[in-house]
Amino acid sequence: MKRFIQAFKTTWTVVGITLILLFAMEISSTLLLIIKDAYSPHHQDPRINADAYRNADWVEDYFEELNTVSTARWKPYVYWRRNPFSGLYINIDPKGFRRTTYPEIKIGEKTELVDIFVFGGSTIWGNCVRDKFTIPSILGKKLGQQGCRSKITNFGEDGYVSTQEVMELIIQIQRGNIPDLVIFFDGINDTASGFHNGFAGITQNEWNREQEFHLLSPSKSGSFWKYVFLRGLRGTNTFRVVSGLVRRMRPSQQQDYKQYTSFGRDNSNLEAEIVEVYISNIRIVNALGKTYGFKSTFYWQPVIYTKDQLTEYERELLKGVGEAMEGFFANTYSLVKSEETRIKGNFVNLSDIFAGIEEPFFIDIFHVSEEGNEIIANRIVKDIIKILKRQ
Repeated sequence: MKRFIQAFKTTWTVVGITLILLFAMEISSTLLLIIKDAYSPHHQDPRINADAYRNADWVEDYFEELNTVSTARWKPYVYWRRNPFSGLYINIDPKGFRRTTYPEIKIGEKTELVDIFVFGGSTIWGNCVRDKFTIPSILGKKLGQQGCRSKITNFGEDGYVSTQEVMELIIQIQRGNIPDLVIFFDGINDTASGFHNGFAGITQNEWNREQEFHLLSPSKSGSFWKYVFLRGLRGTNTFRVVSGLVRRMRPSQQQDYKQYTSFGRDNSNLEAEIVEVYISNIRIVNALGKTYGFKSTFYWQPVIYTKDQLTEYERELLKGVGEAMEGFFANTYSLVKSEETRIKGNFVNLSDIFAGIEEPFFIDIFHVSEEGNEIIANRIVKDIIKILKRQ
């Protein structure tokens, strides 16, 4: 009994000392971060300095709004949508859709209203641009100038791959919301998802969805408490200080393949599989269009790798990306170009739309400026007018 009591006292002494040390470390880390924040300049999104903005006076306020709307809410089948938001430059309606805004042009009342759905990832959503300068908003303005009355809905969302967009279209059809024309603008997220997952055709960071699925499973109770522990650990100031020191001591790692263990990885045909998934989605949408009576058109979007004349700022953007990701995009985009004849009709490859132009367009490696959106929208409007004239 004496031995038991002595062991008990020793154990609690060790536990107590450990807790006191951890508490002291957390207090010290908190004070260190307070001092650091007090003497450090206010952190700004580095994209504020993009040369494509040309020192516009609205940019800082815009990125403050963008950081505010980054939180998302769960939505069945497509996983996430942003919360409603009202700002000077970014507005999101109660359904989670970015506002499409363009001037009302007086057109004859007999002119038929064209209902257009625009699908895509963050470029279509309008990352790095104001409401009036998203691609859907510019399309509405340009169509009005051509004498076309249109109602345009921006279904774009950050990180969406083409299959999520097809699911969103199906959901709208199920609810009786049938468009006259659907436009898909893709390429970057389908490629990046394949690169990071190591498997074609699944959503961004799919391994997170798998982990979340198992968290509340009785057979995976250990995973739940491990998740809670790690989330709590990452939320401490001690973790912030230690991880910051590690990043300073170790060179930044360039982006490389990750492996989504449930599906494995197909290194040999991954790029080709990405293209095949996209072609399949084109066929699915075309089949839906025949059944429900709408037209469709698809665009493969540009990326910084396909701009042949980069500015100094744009060249700097590429330094932290890495050769693996750059080569993967180059291979995938090359395959898309080689398959154009097989998927011709309502598919247009816009990856080279900025070729030969010296002006800056890229705010980061994926998102373009308002002027870049204007060039893209001008090209798409020409196709829309042709489609509408054929109806």
